[in-house]
Amino acid sequence: MTIRAYHSYDAAAVARVFRDAVLISGAAAYTPEQRRIWAQSADDEAALAQRLARGNTLVAEDNDGIVAAFGQCEPTGRIAYLYCAPRFGRQGVATLLFRRLEAAALTDSIPHLTVDASHVARPFFTRHGFTEVRSERVTRGGVELERFHMVKVLR
Repeated sequence: MTIRAYHSYDAAAVARVFRDAVLISGAAAYTPEQRRIWAQSADDEAALAQRLARGNTLVAEDNDGIVAAFGQCEPTGRIAYLYCAPRFGRQGVATLLFRRLEAAALTDSIPHLTVDASHVARPFFTRHGFTEVRSERVTRGGVELERFHMVKVLR
C-alpha cells in the first residue's frame, strides 16, 4: 500500500470510495435513506475536489494503482475525511492514513485533532486516542443523522 498526496485526478476514485464506504460499510448503523443522503455529498465531484484541496489530503493506493482509502486533515486540525473502500477494510489502511495525518499535524504544531465521527468510525477514533465530547444530530436533505464530536490532544 502506498500513501501519497491527493491530486485532482483522484476525484472520481475518491468519490467512489466515499460512496461505497457510506452505502456498504454504513449499513450496520444507518438506514438506507440516511446512507443515500449522506452518499450524495460525493455526487458533485468538482465540489468534492475543491473541499479536498483545502487541507492535507492523502490517498492510499494498492499495488495495482487502485485508490483504497483517503483522508484529510484541515489546517485547523479537523479530520474532515477518513474513508476506506469496503474491500480494503480491516486491513490497517485507515490506520496508515491516520498516522500520516497525525504526524503531519504534529509537524505543523497543531495542538489537537477533532473529528465528527459516524457510528461506524467512532470505535476507530476511540482506539486512536480520541475522546468523545458530545453526540449531535445533523439534518441533511431532510434526513437526520447522528454523529459524535471527538477530540485528541496532541501537545
